[in-house]
Amino acid sequence: MNNTKITKRLLLASSLVAMLVMAAPGKAQAPAADATQDQSQTQAAPAKGEGKHMRAFENLNLTDDQKAQMKQIRTDSKTQLDAVNADTSLAADAKQAKIHQIRKGTHEQMMKVLTADQKKQLKQNMREHRSERQQSQPQSQPPATPQQ
Repeated sequence: MNNTKITKRLLLASSLVAMLVMAAPGKAQAPAADATQDQSQTQAAPAKGEGKHMRAFENLNLTDDQKAQMKQIRTDSKTQLDAVNADTSLAADAKQAKIHQIRKGTHEQMMKVLTADQKKQLKQNMREHRSERQQSQPQSQPPATPQQ
């Protein structure tokens, strides 16, 4: 595998972990007990503010046990990241290396929780999210020339 593919995969993994860590694991999810909601879907909608980062995890139909495991992984990761960020004895590059290591480990743990079908759906969701994000970014325009 060439370095470009490895870099892309690491970037994808880091993005996934960043989305999960930034999803504020302490916030409660919206209740899924509404009688009008389709009972076949076991995943509650994200709480306000979480949707942007958790969109990749929609339609995975996580079981209650998987949700609990994911929440614990996110909580542990956030605790580790907070400790690294608070450590004033570390140089900036050392902090970045530790953060990368934590995110990579978090990603690996989360992927172990998912089934093969859920992993496939997650990859599809991430592709769609990335495509939407690229389309919504403003196209770079050349700087305006000053009028005389």
